[in-house]
Amino acid sequence: MSHLEWDKNWETGHPLIDFDHRTLVELANRLRELLHQAPDLSAIDHFMVRLSDLVHKHLPREEEILRLSNFPDLLEHMKEHQIIADRFRHVSDIWHRDPDNLILDHVLAFVDDWLELHTRHEFGPLSEHLATQT
Repeated sequence: MSHLEWDKNWETGHPLIDFDHRTLVELANRLRELLHQAPDLSAIDHFMVRLSDLVHKHLPREEEILRLSNFPDLLEHMKEHQIIADRFRHVSDIWHRDPDNLILDHVLAFVDDWLELHTRHEFGPLSEHLATQT
């Protein structure tokens, strides 16, 4: 698994959205580090708390920014957010029920899918739209 470097092409032009997306890349890299270490439940718990915080703050914040800017694909974007939230809820439920059975590879797959679906593929239309709002 390789370390991810932030790509300026992923920027939307909105400082809050870009900050959250950069944080997601940092979390993905931190998880890659955790996968190469001996299991440390406190480090994993800290990671899961940060990821939960990002999911629960970023998704509604981004939706509000897009709503206020009249983003034309808002409903579709919100559906993608729901998929992300549902997948995170599943991973989080496993963590809370039985942390020893949480497979970090599954968490990494969730984070990588979020990056792929949300950050890498969404930056074009989102960036173009937000650029017209300034």
